[in-house]
Amino acid sequence: MSIAVATTKLIVEHLQSIVPDAECRRSYMPVVEPSALDEIGKTTLCVTPVEREADVYTQGGIQKNSFDIDICICAKLNHINDEYEALLAEIDALMGFAEKIHSLFLKRIVINKDGLKASFDQPEHLVLFDRDVFQHHNSFLSVVRINAVVLAKPEV
Repeated sequence: MSIAVATTKLIVEHLQSIVPDAECRRSYMPVVEPSALDEIGKTTLCVTPVEREADVYTQGGIQKNSFDIDICICAKLNHINDEYEALLAEIDALMGFAEKIHSLFLKRIVINKDGLKASFDQPEHLVLFDRDVFQHHNSFLSVVRINAVVLAKPEV
């Protein structure tokens, strides 16, 4: 299995353990369509690899891999046709949830599993609230980018 795939799986497992009320999944499409959000019925976190750099092997054949990974928070807005205050309250709650996801990675998280030593930190809120997705899809989108450093013995 590729290191990028294994790393995104580690993040998904970690997120599932912390926010069990959300749908956490690996995805190469960061925005979930409104009809799919309707079927899922809950806030969805899509873990998407963005960039990868790898250093040459160190002693012992271990390679250092650095990734940028986006966690895209997608949710259907249920109060889009209700009173303005109800819609604001719903968006406020989702903004708070996005900030919670951001804060999860303020302290470095280290996971050792299946021959990988991965650390996740340096969160950056790339998109706090995407107005286009709101206006055109009646949905909420926020994107938190984290840095992952993975030490692994690559398959050759």
